[in-house]
Order: sequence, then structure tokens, then C-alpha cells
Amino acid sequence: KRELVGKIFGHKIYRAVEFSIHPFAKSTSNLNEEEMETETAYIEMLRYVLEIEGFYFSYTYDLTLTQQRLSELGPDAKRQNIFERAERRFVWNGFLLDDWCCLVSAALSTPPVYAWPKLESFITPVIFGYVGILQPATSTASSFNVSDDTPCYALISRRSVFRAGTRFYARGVDKDANAANTVETEQIAYIPP
Repeated sequence: KRELVGKIFGHKIYRAVEFSIHPFAKSTSNLNEEEMETETAYIEMLRYVLEIEGFYFSYTYDLTLTQQRLSELGPDAKRQNIFERAERRFVWNGFLLDDWCCLVSAALSTPPVYAWPKLESFITPVIFGYVGILQPATSTASSFNVSDDTPCYALISRRSVFRAGTRFYARGVDKDANAANTVETEQIAYIPP
């Protein structure tokens, strides 16, 4: 399930509030006792992570890039779908989406770049962090029915997928210069002309 956080430049931003896990296999009867225990442990770990609040997404706005980077994109990058141009260090479901794109492109017998347009509505990058959007109250019951030219203030914090963890387990930088617990925070103040 999702919850609407607000709009940025007319784009709806959502917070994921509930997840469901569906197995690919119809049955686990082929697993031995040790494999079944491992499978159960992995599912419990996944449920634990998914219960943490802070997963955000948008179908039409790239939450992985700052507004400054988005404004500097060239025409070719602007034509790409969100997943193609996303900043990979902030895409928390990137490894799943990459695998899925490769599987679909193999089934279609085309390179992944040609499969992406067919998958665009199914490939939605998810960030982990915080998105807060303040908009003036409207005369309607819902403040989310605002038009595209409504002023807004947004705060977006994106947590990197590299070296995430508690301070006790993740410190310093790795050989690729990924700092532990990197968070990029952006403020957007929009006042229409």
C-alpha cells in the first residue's frame, strides 16, 4: 500500500506503508529442513526491513536526483525513463530491477535498453530516507488536490545503498570511497511565477 505525501512540481510523491511478499515457487516441498530454515530466516529479515518507515517513490518524478542535477540533464537524459537515469547509489530496489530487466530482455530477445520502454510502468525506483512536503491549505478537504503552480516546500533526504548500517558496524570509507551512512539532503522551495 502507498500513502500520498504530496506533490512536487505537479508530480505525486508516495510513501510505501505496507508490503506483501509473494513467492515465485508454488511450493517449498522440494526444500530440505536446512534450506527451509534458511528460507524462513531470509523472509523474516526481509519483513523486518520492510517494516522500517522511510521508503518513498514517484511514478513520474526522479527522487534519486537533486533538482539541481535534474535541471542540468541534457535532452537525451530527459528522454530516458526514471530508472535509466536514476542515481544508482540511492535506488534501494536497484538490484531487483536490474535482474528483472535482464530477465525480460532475455525473454524478448532484445538488449535491456530496448526492453525498458516496455517495462517503464513496472520499474519504479525506491529511495530510503525522508520526504516531507508542505503546501498551503486549499479550500477543498484534501491538500493534495493542489494545482501544478501551487507553492511548496519540500525536504528530501536520500540514504545511500552503499555501506548503510548502524554506526557500530559501518564506519569510515571503503576502497571505492563510499562513506558509511551517506545521506544526501535537499531542500526545494517552489514559488510559482
